[in-house]
Amino acid sequence: TTPKNSYLKAVVNTLNGNYAEAYPYMASKGGLNEVLVLLCMGRNKEADAKISVLLEDKKNWTNPNIWYVKAICANRLEDLGWAIEALTQAITLDPKLEEIARLDSDVMDIMDITWFSLTVSRTRA
Repeated sequence: TTPKNSYLKAVVNTLNGNYAEAYPYMASKGGLNEVLVLLCMGRNKEADAKISVLLEDKKNWTNPNIWYVKAICANRLEDLGWAIEALTQAITLDPKLEEIARLDSDVMDIMDITWFSLTVSRTRA
């Protein structure tokens, strides 16, 4: 099996909901895809630990997708402060994420608080 075939198989398994089959490949590569598969499997604490490691690297601080996934992890673990902070950072970096967040069941419940936080910070700027 070529590396490209292994990747494609993992993606197809993920898309088909076969997360346990996709996970070994994604885990071997690490990064955001590994975190996403962990979330799909409901392994929220592990996903949060992995996304937190990604955020230890300052080069990832400008990646809105990493902040958005951190918001999902934190919200699933009922860490409201971290969830709001991460979602605010994600939307600040990529305002298009606000529309997605309003429809995303993983963060829609904190969107009003996050929107308020964004509004206050924008008016102070």
